[in-house]
Amino acid sequence: MLKGKTVVLGVTGSIAAYKMANVASMLVKLHADVHVIMTENACQFITAVTFETLTGNKCMVDTFDRNFQFHVAHISIAKKADVLLVAPASANVIGKLANGIADDMLTTTAMACTCQKIVAPAMNTNMYHNPILQDNLKKLEGYGFTVIAPEKGLLACRDIGDGKMPSEDVLVGHILREIAHEKDLAGMKVIVTAGPTQESVDPVRYITNHSTGKMGYEPVTIFILAPGAFFVLAFLSALQNKFKIGAAKRGIDPSNPDCKGGCASCGNSMCSGKRG
Repeated sequence: MLKGKTVVLGVTGSIAAYKMANVASMLVKLHADVHVIMTENACQFITAVTFETLTGNKCMVDTFDRNFQFHVAHISIAKKADVLLVAPASANVIGKLANGIADDMLTTTAMACTCQKIVAPAMNTNMYHNPILQDNLKKLEGYGFTVIAPEKGLLACRDIGDGKMPSEDVLVGHILREIAHEKDLAGMKVIVTAGPTQESVDPVRYITNHSTGKMGYEPVTIFILAPGAFFVLAFLSALQNKFKIGAAKRGIDPSNPDCKGGCASCGNSMCSGKRG
């Protein structure tokens, strides 16, 4: 699915860094070319060797690493990148990105990237709700970054609240949404209907079926991977029930497709017999 795509993962100093090993593995299985950049603090939680083993590429930490292939690493990786995901994103790195500070391999690469950039904050709940951090996140969104909201739960510090990094599936899902497909549905509005139908016999009884709606749900997964498309998944029975309620209020017989309301000749108890 991601063959020919280059994904850059930025890993910062957070206990949630361990999740990124699985994210890297999942992306490699999707045939992406995965490059990992770590901050020095991230190396306290997970080793560069782990990512090098999983991706087959050198994991970069030091901007001035002399073990290079005659190119400026942070520029060459930035040019290759189709998407940059910084996860977990610490408050420190978020502050640097929001204010244009580029003092390590990750932040300099992020500054040089012209692709879509995604950040997934992960930290203590009080840090996350700090007004300074929230202002920095708004700044990033203003600069075109995508911010993945953290989940609420039990944190490593034993506090309970917002600040938990989303699951690996959520992170990979955001990457797929950005680069898995061409954005040829941008600007389109799509409605997908799913679920059982209901055909009225009379105002009390109806005929229905056991549809699960799975056939309707499947196309939605494609539309989710088409950034820019606005889609609506409508459960048919809910739509029909809403129509029946609205029709009754307007004096329309929902069991008769030709009924437009405003008469008393049909004998239907739902018909108001009133015009207007």
